[in-house]
Parts: sequence; structure tokens; C-alpha cells
Amino acid sequence: LQALIKDKTLKMIDTKKYVFVEPVNTDWVLPSIFDEQMKDLWWDFSDFIPKRLKGNYYDFSGGFNLFNWDNVLSNKMYSQIRKSTFAYISGLKKGGLFLDVGSGNGYGTTAIWSFFHENNANKKIRIIGLEQDENLLSIAREEFERMAKNITGKSLEEIRKYDQEYPEFKKGNILSIPFEDETFDLTYASQVLHWTDAKMALKEMIRVTKKGGIIFGTQNFYPKANEFNDIHFKVIKGAEGFFTKNSMANWAKEFGAKKVKFTTPISIYKITK
Repeated sequence: LQALIKDKTLKMIDTKKYVFVEPVNTDWVLPSIFDEQMKDLWWDFSDFIPKRLKGNYYDFSGGFNLFNWDNVLSNKMYSQIRKSTFAYISGLKKGGLFLDVGSGNGYGTTAIWSFFHENNANKKIRIIGLEQDENLLSIAREEFERMAKNITGKSLEEIRKYDQEYPEFKKGNILSIPFEDETFDLTYASQVLHWTDAKMALKEMIRVTKKGGIIFGTQNFYPKANEFNDIHFKVIKGAEGFFTKNSMANWAKEFGAKKVKFTTPISIYKITK
């Protein structure tokens, strides 16, 4: 309510009554990297805010139209973010053991796998996608080949030549990653940390990364992050929302990181253990 008042959308009449300053325009002009499923998902978030104010929460995908959620995770926006991130850190040149934290429906994990196999044929990489939501995990496991076919333009026969190297989609929580210390060469999380306790999630990501390894991804940070996005995300149970770059850098150093770097415009972070 305070955010809407500050935005001059609402006006407080007394301590228990608020009115709109003017009618709310619900006609959207979508940015070119958005699509109708993205719009529908934000409506799902918005519709739940009154219930959230009464103390109720959504499970991560349980209360949403899963079709919309699945399509949003395959959105052009995420593809562009992912390409920028890997270009910045040269993230797939060395191969090794790669953890995709919060892999969702598996589309991003599949794109990473496809990119590596198209550009680094002489190197080996093993990719593990970690996801706690059963609905999204099922999509990732069942649809990997179809997604790889669509992303690469190759036939299923060509893709199945690498069936021994397919990503493994594993159930797990970012706050308790089910792997030993110093397991991974690369640990990746894109637009994930605001859905959870970011500090404790980062601690786990650093823990499972080898010394000299890289923890990287993208994240919206305050003060640039949109406050209304933050409010919408918090209808999800466990989501703690956005934080600052300084907070992330301090947490990383507290947990043993050697270097922390950020770049714009989409706030890519790169942490060296």
C-alpha cells in the first residue's frame, strides 16, 4: 500500500481506507522482448496480492497457470540475458562440471547444453539442473529433447548421438544443495536469488563450487530494481525479494570468495572462489 501511495496511484483517506487517485489503465504496451504469456503471468501475480496481504502465499508454480509459467521461462528476454552473461564471463570455454541452480522448466539448461555442444565439440561438460518444483522438473525431464531440437534446429537423431551427455535434472533446494563441498567448476543462477533467502542461497552456491571456480548469473538489484516487481514476487512462499550489490559482495566475501564483479545493463555478477 505504501508503494502505491508513493507512486501516487492510491491516496489514503483515513487509516483504514484508500482510494485510487485516478482510474488505473490496464492496457499494456509490451516491450519487444515480452510476450502474452509474460503479461498473463503478471496478472496472476497481481490477482493474488490481496490474498498475500491477508497472510496467504502461492507455492512456486502451484497456484499459477503452468502453461503461462512454462512459456515465460522460455521467453526471449531470458535468452538474451543468458547470452549476455556467458559472453561476459566466457562461461563455457573450459568445460567441466556445471550446476544450473533454479533450472525451472529446463529451457535455459537445454540452451546452455546446446550452446556448448555446438561450440566446444572437443571439450567435455556435465550439466546438472537443480530445481525444487516438481511440476517444472517434470517438464524439464520430459521435454529436453524437444527443446534441444527447437533450439539447435537439429533432428532428434542428431541430438540423440549425445544422449550419454544429456543434462541431469535433479530435485533440490538452493538453501541445501545436495552435493558435497567443492564439487562444481561453474555454478550458475539467473534471476533466481530474489525467490529465496539470497544470503543463505549464495553461501550454498559458494560451498559447492571448487576453489578457483566461478559462481555467476544475473540478478536485479536495488536501488535500480522495480519496487513493484519485488512486491509481485513476494506472493510466492519463501521469496525475500531484491537486495543491493553491496549486500551480495559482502556476503560473498564473508563466505570465502576472492573476487566479486558486476556489470550492466542487466546486472551480471561474477564471483571467483
